[in-house]
Amino acid sequence: MSIINEVYDCLKKENRRRKGGYTRRSTRQEDLINNILSDKFFKTCRVFGFTPDELRASKRARPLVKARQAFMYACKKECKYVAWMDLGRYLNLNHATIMHGYEKVSNALENNEKYGAEQEYVDLINRLLE
Repeated sequence: MSIINEVYDCLKKENRRRKGGYTRRSTRQEDLINNILSDKFFKTCRVFGFTPDELRASKRARPLVKARQAFMYACKKECKYVAWMDLGRYLNLNHATIMHGYEKVSNALENNEKYGAEQEYVDLINRLLE
């Protein structure tokens, strides 16, 4: 069973148990989500050619921002149960920034536009999703 399926099963069981309101995730669920994020993060670093420290830094150079946005998109695309806040905590960013990055990449790919006038960037995102 893949990690994504394990997270899905854990969250599904958790949702059956609760009657309403927010229920804190178990440590196992947190670990599984962190594993998913770590795997995608290091794959993003390899595909885009940045070190983990560069990608987590608060610098806003365009190539770094695009790589971060690709990471956000890949995480949400692969596992919809990863919350915006989880991604935000992982990258030390606000969840609204995460949502904006996801939407930006999603809209560009849906409309078959060249993201930032760079077709090679779209190709890198597709490699990241493989």
